[in-house]
Amino acid sequence: MCNISTRTDRTDHSINAHPWAALRDVLTQPSGRRDETGSAAQRAKLRLERGDWAGAQADADNALARSGPRGVNAVLPLTVRGRIQAARGEPDALTSLDEAARQAHRVGDAQWLAPVADGRSDYFLWHDNSQRAQEEARQGIAAAGGSNGPPFVVGRLAYRLWKAGGSDELPKAIAEPFRMMIDGACADAAAEWARRGGRYLRAEALAAGDEAAAAEALQALDELAATRAGDNLRRELRRRGVSRVPRGPRPATMSHKPG
Repeated sequence: MCNISTRTDRTDHSINAHPWAALRDVLTQPSGRRDETGSAAQRAKLRLERGDWAGAQADADNALARSGPRGVNAVLPLTVRGRIQAARGEPDALTSLDEAARQAHRVGDAQWLAPVADGRSDYFLWHDNSQRAQEEARQGIAAAGGSNGPPFVVGRLAYRLWKAGGSDELPKAIAEPFRMMIDGACADAAAEWARRGGRYLRAEALAAGDEAAAAEALQALDELAATRAGDNLRRELRRRGVSRVPRGPRPATMSHKPG
């Protein structure tokens, strides 16, 4: 459980300071560009992080319709699709993530292997397979270059490894918001992700906080129709001894999935 004290000596970074800033630019690119398929895939990834899951799904579907389900251009759209399906407990989640892994391994480049490993680690942890979740994270860290890799990529995978219970010595290249999550400064991490526009990662940080913070995380997950993620958090809160765990949305409500 995270320490909820908030430090006030932090620089107020915007999304422009984050690698997502480059992704943000594709939101305003004109149509008809040669890299339109790639741009749709990058938009899907960005919108996933921002919590615009309807937009992320639409962009992933558009990219796959243009490129087909094979090759390098399919990796990110399949990963985004699989992550949303996994968070929502949809049965095709592993199929999407398996195919993303196959296509990423065919290319063999870290920029494709790492996000797939991240999504698959999350999937297996949600399905109570912590060993597999750890292994996926380890593979992603190795592919990304370990301590010599990009801090936001390596940091995210290091957080997945730590969250799954891995006792490995963590790489040095861990971006500050992920380091804060690992160190237990969840309120700081949540504030940092909010400044950077990372709605989903903010919810992850809040989930490890106190009862009020976790309730806010549950609300964010429920708004995304992330039933699997929300159910796992509810179980975790009960294990922590929280007596008043907010109930999830009714099934009739969840049939209309928000974005």
